[in-house]
Amino acid sequence: MLSTRGQGFTASHVVRSGHKATPRSVTRPVMAQQQQQSSALELVDDAAILPGIAASVFEKDARPVLLYDGVCNMCNGFVNLFLDVDTDEKFRFSALQSQTGRALLALSGRSPDDISSIVLVEQSGAAHIQSDALLRMGRLLGGPVGLVLLPGVLVPKFVRNKMYDTVADNRYSVMGKRDVCRCSDERYADRFI
Repeated sequence: MLSTRGQGFTASHVVRSGHKATPRSVTRPVMAQQQQQSSALELVDDAAILPGIAASVFEKDARPVLLYDGVCNMCNGFVNLFLDVDTDEKFRFSALQSQTGRALLALSGRSPDDISSIVLVEQSGAAHIQSDALLRMGRLLGGPVGLVLLPGVLVPKFVRNKMYDTVADNRYSVMGKRDVCRCSDERYADRFI
């Protein structure tokens, strides 16, 4: 899994089912059985640890957490922008692929493997996705960023989310992927979980 708390991660640390290297000598039935056992083991591990991780996120720090795709250049650019404009440090960040991200996804009722949208999770348990997450961040951040995002509330949600989905579906082809996120920058160690 991805490391957390101010340490960098590489894309090779991301565990994705169906993308495991297997020796050619292993037969297909054996591979299928191994994958089923591995998936069952991952589910048991997730079921055992994710609730505890999610519960600990807001124990000592009530700031909302933005979950983002940690290997997406566009998403990392967005996080970099927010790190620069959020001078009051109102938000924390976690990659969707990290254990913390997966735990907060599960807490918010989403699949721990769903990296299709940014998610803003608040201490109250409220979770905002897609364009609603951006609007909520703007509202909480206030100032010029809040004013820039304010007209978004006038656009119907289905239109906003269609635009969001179009960008999200093409984010890798337009901006590419990266192996390391800014969470390795020590100046922001308390902002990444």
